Amino acid sequence: MPGNKRKRKAYRPKPMNPDAIANALAAHVPMEMGKQQDVQIVAHQSLTALESGMGTEFDAEHLAVAMNLSMLLAEMGVGREYLPLAIAGQEAVVRCQERAKRLGKWGLDGPAITALRDALELHDEQAKAATQKQMSAAVKEMHRRASVSEYVMKVENKERSPA
Repeated sequence: MPGNKRKRKAYRPKPMNPDAIANALAAHVPMEMGKQQDVQIVAHQSLTALESGMGTEFDAEHLAVAMNLSMLLAEMGVGREYLPLAIAGQEAVVRCQERAKRLGKWGLDGPAITALRDALELHDEQAKAATQKQMSAAVKEMHRRASVSEYVMKVENKERSPA
């Protein structure tokens, strides 16, 4: 009569995340103002440093990250009509890197300054409009694309300039 035996194992309820609902709701609201400003300040400081001729490789990298995020958010539908601005900003950063290799100093040419100012304005507006979920997805996609060494960034399934 093995079917009549009582289980001796203690009951352990399945663990639950008490913040699951709050996290799910937070993913669909824009980032907090403080986080938005943190994202924006670094890029603007980097642009100012490069404009003044006091920029470093890190400043160019900060701008590259901002331009890549801007492009990915545009691809996801946050300001899709402004995708060409983000691409122009990326190309300006690439020119900045080429200039640094050629001259040994980090700086920007006139068209690059204009393109980056416009692209950073787009980036600021996207940071205000994007939800936390969209921003997180864009960052994950940026890391995924960066791990593939064949290209700088991929725009709408078309390969961009080789690295």
